[in-house]
Amino acid sequence: MISGNIQNSLAVNGVWVSGGTTVNVNRNIIYGFTADAIDAGTINGITVSGGDTVTLSRNKIYDLSSNSTAINSGGISGLFVFNVTGSVTNIINNTIGDLRTPLSGNSDAYRGISINTNTTSDINVYFNTIYLNSTSTGANFGSTGIYHAFSSNPGIGKLDLRNNIITNLSTPTGTGITALFRQYGASLNNYAATSNNNLYYAGTPGPKRV
Repeated sequence: MISGNIQNSLAVNGVWVSGGTTVNVNRNIIYGFTADAIDAGTINGITVSGGDTVTLSRNKIYDLSSNSTAINSGGISGLFVFNVTGSVTNIINNTIGDLRTPLSGNSDAYRGISINTNTTSDINVYFNTIYLNSTSTGANFGSTGIYHAFSSNPGIGKLDLRNNIITNLSTPTGTGITALFRQYGASLNNYAATSNNNLYYAGTPGPKRV
């Protein structure tokens, strides 16, 4: 189990994988982190920034919070992936929930899983459960179940998303949106055609709950 309270910290990572040939991060419980740096305060339960084949399996990540009020920083990701070229990341059967940014005015303040890579890589996300349900006093608060960086090249950060349960009942404010899957792009070029069988629920559908 990995836990702690981080006062005035700019960034917190429960586990960080930055290299290796075959890396397995399995059966960890990561919880209880709070970043109190008002201007930043970024938290990632597990970060992957390198490694040829990395598997994250059966981890439980919850009770992560940031007290940042910054607009473009101070976010939280349960799992954060930005891989090196040629890598494979397998995210399988993890549980993520109870992420909180109670003061944030960021329209994408936290993400259950954040995949933000611009290199040739494969990201396989199978059988995970994400449950988000929080509020913020910020003017433009939004949140995301799974974020995936868009590329017109189908091999850049290719995402295969199957058999996940994603619930986001967080309350958006201002221009913020409660999103289950978020990608900024004109198409789904790097979203694998094999993706299927995901369950999404954001409450009563509407322009702020998508």
